[in-house]
Amino acid sequence: MEVCTYMTKLAKRFLCLGLAIICCLSLIPATLASAADDYSTGGWVMMRDDTEVLNADGSHKGKVYALEGVTLLSTSGSTAHIQYSTSNGAKDGYVSTSSYYDSMLYSSCVAVVKRNSNTYYSPSTELRAGSVNAGEIVAVIASDNSNWYYIEYNTTKCRKRAYIARSNITTYFEPTTLRNFYQVENPNGVETIGIGQGGDTTVFGGPSTQYASIGSLYEGDEAKIYAIFMTKNRYDSMVYISYKTTGGKTKYGYIYLKDYY
Repeated sequence: MEVCTYMTKLAKRFLCLGLAIICCLSLIPATLASAADDYSTGGWVMMRDDTEVLNADGSHKGKVYALEGVTLLSTSGSTAHIQYSTSNGAKDGYVSTSSYYDSMLYSSCVAVVKRNSNTYYSPSTELRAGSVNAGEIVAVIASDNSNWYYIEYNTTKCRKRAYIARSNITTYFEPTTLRNFYQVENPNGVETIGIGQGGDTTVFGGPSTQYASIGSLYEGDEAKIYAIFMTKNRYDSMVYISYKTTGGKTKYGYIYLKDYY
């Protein structure tokens, strides 16, 4: 009789424990309970407007801004899991899939850095741009189909684009349509242009002023245009260029479309 009573109490304890576990699991947001990002729908996107970033439980986490680039990690229905830059380092959160432009999503992909690596302003080791760390997630924007990837990554200031040796990152679901910026999207081909009247022109590390400033050009300077990035407002549209620094080294970046002639 004592054995039966003991077994009954033990069974009740396991039942209560099981119910407690189920209750706890029910409190975990579905996005957290699901499998980790597989990056199959990931790549690079640009925000349409200033947008609140949410935690998985729907609470406020942060904010991303109009024309800011982010790394799309995965999507589930109308919800997107993104990684973005903050002054405290990279953070991730959730936004609506309608909150960003995805015109380049299908010609980009997610990658993970294999080892601590330098990044460069051109597809060579001529001019160092910065560095990325082992395990860091980056977005691959383009490739020279040989030795270099063109990536976008997080810094404590803002997002930045630069080149990295292909051997230093592992890409996931790399598209066959991965762009080569030297196979020009500019309808006029590679143009040599003059920097417009009106003084200095800031060169940015990505196609909006949400990116790091990486240099300057001056009235009368020349640069080559490789690609044009149009936005809904032509005033905000930018062009991808290469130019020579005062030290004679080649550097790539972005300037406003309105700033050249």
